[in-house]
Parts: sequence; structure tokens; C-alpha cells
Amino acid sequence: MKVGILKETAPYERRVAAVPDTIAKMVKAGTEVVVETGAGKNSYLEDKDFTAAGATIAPTATALIGNCDIILKVNKPTDDEINAMKEGTVYMGFLSAFSSPDTIKKLNEK
Repeated sequence: MKVGILKETAPYERRVAAVPDTIAKMVKAGTEVVVETGAGKNSYLEDKDFTAAGATIAPTATALIGNCDIILKVNKPTDDEINAMKEGTVYMGFLSAFSSPDTIKKLNEK
């Protein structure tokens, strides 16, 4: 199983969907983890922190999304991110059925 962690693009967002300690646990359990470069920048984490935990770094979101079984992101995915997902991809992040019904519909179609 391959898990991808995307960089947050929402203004003023400082969180990252998974920190190096969590990634190390996933890797220890046999999960391959790929992190978009710069994903931890606003949380004061560098790419080297993620690689030290066992993750690999992808240069762009599109470079990792289509190859991952699970995508982690704090905020809702963009349309481009949804379009890049392969069929059956699981998205894990915050979504509101009331404020993002179109996003949920697009994800369900994947």
C-alpha cells in the first residue's frame, strides 16, 4: 500500500496531514509513504525530516497522486488533485458535506 501526503494550498494553513513520527510508524508497518516536497514547510518541517522517517519525496502533487492508494491532506482536495487520482483512491482529510457537496460528489465518482 502506498500513502501520499500532499502540501496544503489553503491560505494561512500551517498544518501537515502527517508528521515524521507518524510516517515512521506507517513505514514500520510496511506502508510506502510519499510526501510532496515542501509539505511540512509551514509546520517548520523540512523534506529531510520526512526522508529520515522513511518517506520518499515527490517533486509535485501530480507526481504522487496517481500512484498512491491513499491520499492524506488536511483540507479538501482541489479539482486537479481529484482528477489526478486513480480509480479507488481513498482520500483522508477534513470535508464538510454541507459546504463541499461538489467535492464529495467528485470523490465518490473516483
